[in-house]
Amino acid sequence: MNQKLSEKLSALFSLKIGNISPLIEEPGKIHFGSDSNLMDDDEIADLSAEFLSLTAELLGSQNPDDRKSPEFHALEMFFASLSHKILMRGGRVEEVVRYTQLLQYALIEALEQDSGIPFTESRSVLHYFTSIFNELIMAVFRSYLEERERVLEAQEAELRETATPITEIWDGVLTLPIIGTLDSSRTMLVMEALLNRVAKDHADVVVMDLQMPRASGVVATREITAQLPSVGVVVLTPFDQDDLVFEAIRAGARAYLLKDAVEEEVLDTIRAVHRG
Repeated sequence: MNQKLSEKLSALFSLKIGNISPLIEEPGKIHFGSDSNLMDDDEIADLSAEFLSLTAELLGSQNPDDRKSPEFHALEMFFASLSHKILMRGGRVEEVVRYTQLLQYALIEALEQDSGIPFTESRSVLHYFTSIFNELIMAVFRSYLEERERVLEAQEAELRETATPITEIWDGVLTLPIIGTLDSSRTMLVMEALLNRVAKDHADVVVMDLQMPRASGVVATREITAQLPSVGVVVLTPFDQDDLVFEAIRAGARAYLLKDAVEEEVLDTIRAVHRG
């Protein structure tokens, strides 16, 4: 965009900003007010005023066409923050996109009505605003995808944590049932949770269920015995001749128990490991 057009729009916008504010609020009322009830009128007014202020700063900057300028970045952050706010209030990303699209038309129409200049007939002005708002819509989608990724990661972490409960069955003895795969991420979670419980409860024995894909249980045993050499690991398995048992022993387990073992055998084994 040339310097003359930039100065023209900047001067016009700064002079008319007070008069066009009510017109700029309409898209917010349509998409965030009324039936959706995502924002009240005061919030929409503040939102519109901030948008106008940021847009005026962009138009008045040295190069309004620079997508790497601080002024344009401020507008991107404005729409990213708006997207996050609407999503947190139960809205949808589609509502933010439609608001942004309608805001573009409202801005051009408001400038045209107040100035008497037919901006809708100016190809360069329309092209400039279209390119700007396309970038802002992309900022909305990026914010949505980032928030979605954060939510999925938080849900996954919560599921992993609840799927790996560490329980103290009696003084100094912890049970660690692990069901499912134990990848590197979950291994770190298990280790962190276990280390915290061991430090808190001064545990001496961990009873760990190896009912999972073969390699995972051995990895967990090796990690525990490497990081907590003073803690005795007792593994539970359904088969005494399974190769998994021998792999677990080689990984550092001090004993193993069959899942159908009688209570006395279980207690004797845990006590023996507890005594060292």
